[in-house]
Amino acid sequence: WGATFMVLAPEHPLVEKLTTPDRWEEVEHYRRLAQRETIVERQAAEKEKTGVFTGAYAINPVNNERIPIWIADYVMMGYGTGAIMAVPAHDERDFEFALKFGIPIIPVIDRTDNLAKSSVCKDCVKDGFGAAMQKAEISFEEHGEKYHVILMGNQEINKFVDLLKGYVKPNHWAAVVGSAWKFIFSDGVVDFDSYEAEKDILGRLHKLDPSTGDARVLMEVLYREPFLRDALFHAEYGDMINSGEFTGTIGNCAKKKVTFWLAEQGKGKPAVNYKLRDWLISRQRYWGAPIPIIHCENCGEVPAPDEDLPVVLPDVEHYEPSGSGESPLANIPEFVNVACPTCGGPAKRETDTMGGFACSSWYFLRFVSPHLDTAPFDKALAAYWLPVDLYVGGAEHAVMHLLYARFWTKVLHDEGLIPFVEPFKKLMNQGMVLAYTPHRTMEVGETGDAEDAEGMEEEDHDLIPLFPEEIENYDPSKIIWKYVKMSKSKRNVVTPDAMAEKYGADSLRTYELFVAPFEDAVQWSEDGMNGAFRFIGRVWRLINDWAERFDPNWAANAAEEAGANPKAKSMRRKLHQTIQKVSEDIEKFAFNTAVAAMMELVNEMYSFAQSAGDGKAVMSEAIENLILLLSPMAPHIADELWSNLPKSDKKEFTLLETWPTFDPEVAKADEVEIVIQILGKIRDKMTIPADSDEKTMEEFALSSEKIKGELAGRTVRKVIVVKGKLVNIVAN
Repeated sequence: WGATFMVLAPEHPLVEKLTTPDRWEEVEHYRRLAQRETIVERQAAEKEKTGVFTGAYAINPVNNERIPIWIADYVMMGYGTGAIMAVPAHDERDFEFALKFGIPIIPVIDRTDNLAKSSVCKDCVKDGFGAAMQKAEISFEEHGEKYHVILMGNQEINKFVDLLKGYVKPNHWAAVVGSAWKFIFSDGVVDFDSYEAEKDILGRLHKLDPSTGDARVLMEVLYREPFLRDALFHAEYGDMINSGEFTGTIGNCAKKKVTFWLAEQGKGKPAVNYKLRDWLISRQRYWGAPIPIIHCENCGEVPAPDEDLPVVLPDVEHYEPSGSGESPLANIPEFVNVACPTCGGPAKRETDTMGGFACSSWYFLRFVSPHLDTAPFDKALAAYWLPVDLYVGGAEHAVMHLLYARFWTKVLHDEGLIPFVEPFKKLMNQGMVLAYTPHRTMEVGETGDAEDAEGMEEEDHDLIPLFPEEIENYDPSKIIWKYVKMSKSKRNVVTPDAMAEKYGADSLRTYELFVAPFEDAVQWSEDGMNGAFRFIGRVWRLINDWAERFDPNWAANAAEEAGANPKAKSMRRKLHQTIQKVSEDIEKFAFNTAVAAMMELVNEMYSFAQSAGDGKAVMSEAIENLILLLSPMAPHIADELWSNLPKSDKKEFTLLETWPTFDPEVAKADEVEIVIQILGKIRDKMTIPADSDEKTMEEFALSSEKIKGELAGRTVRKVIVVKGKLVNIVAN
């Protein structure tokens, strides 16, 4: 009932049969672009949805509605049938697609949270509507010329709709969306529950409201109001609505009942689709893990005897192809020709070898006992050390190497060889480094290269990179500069060696860690390198300038100094807060914020060094700990500074030292900044004593002059306090 269009994979064989002549050129162009994309790119959640209408229609068998057939690259030929019925109200990709191309979106599943929203234009209702809502105890907020209303449950929704329909002015309208879908006009209420209702309501809006004249579907009108957006779509299984005889069917029963009904009607049948595909592991090459199978004309495929394992590949003198499509191993008779282990007759070894993934899928098991020559791995050591605590790698491995590693691990577990079923406890994907690269627009008939499109936005897939020698003879006005993945084929690689030579290895490391969150893509900029270089230089000057005054016995004197000197106390607090933050951020792979925290600490240390007076011990404590905190990011300069530190009991290298620890009492702030909200919206911020309890926080919040003004004429119904963070006031 909610299916309003169909989508075929671009490579689906039906595309050529269904596409109408007037749509063929555009469809064919889109198919060429889709061929250049990888599966990962096509399935990326953040990718903008694209597609082309084929000109053909299908009939939805449950309601006999005619729905358009599109092609789009987010549908895969290798998953299911390569064709989907799109229910845009309850699938995020379909929702984005339908909204972009003006396809009707009909809600058919109720929300499980009973949430509904309404954004009412003040010019659309009679005077006194706000006061009437207050009297009816309906919560709302005024945002400029609109009332923003949040409703919970049918009783509150119905109360609001009954109130609103008495206030809507002639030739105006309002809507409730989410757990109810109603359009309120001065002459009545229309439920948005079908195609017919969509056409009726949209037609009325076009007549009443000129601003809706360009809207192709109702959801397009509603989506223009940001306040409503999170109520327009949901994917949770709730009770069925707007679904013919199944309206009201409980969510967890709906799928089974509808599937049974479709089968009974002869209109469909249940099926399970797996995204996994058969894994072809054989390769026609002379290296790789041998496949221990022997082919016998009488016995068929026979496993190599246990005593012959592992099969060892022969030395290969001639690497040329065999000419038969087989591996070069097929040209070595002494390797190929063997006796059948079962019947003793003449037989031949398998000459294909396994692909690289076959070995790279379990290498971590070998790490626990790399010198063991009687088994692939020591079971006891594997049980002790594994599974791997943390795996860091590129996202491009998710659908191949990591999938195979999980498969291999589960097989070994099922065979009783290892006690765990997952190979890795945690996965982190590092972001890609992008380079500013010149491009030209693809000529008509060009298809380009899939690698050229990797890492580019969808709308840029018709661009081809320009090489340095091409730029000189190319019209500068036609050159399009884009940040794209670095690769040899694009000749846009910035070599780390060149940057390390110019700025130093520590500056390069620090910049790469600081420039963005670990998992985000990075737009490479040499200007950023300058910033990291300056920071390293500031650290060098600060610590070397203080080296002669360094107090190796600071631990005995720092607390006393801080107690006698407010500036020393503030400096020491900042140091211990930084130790805490850097330690926690490194554990979370939040290296960028760890570096930022050290930059703030260095600024504080410079300020303190100029005005500290007798703060020698506190400054020495800060210097020693700063070097250790910086050592993972900038190990060379850290060890150089460490070696210059006049401290007799230090280890030779920073990596041999104990990691700094913070004192929670020293790190504790005297004051904290809290957020003050009204109905969940930030209205003020305030600095209060850090040890304030919930009651004191509430009193501070209500004493704010800004909050007093916001609450004038309103009744405070409830105050929610999160200690040390926020106060949320519920008022009407």
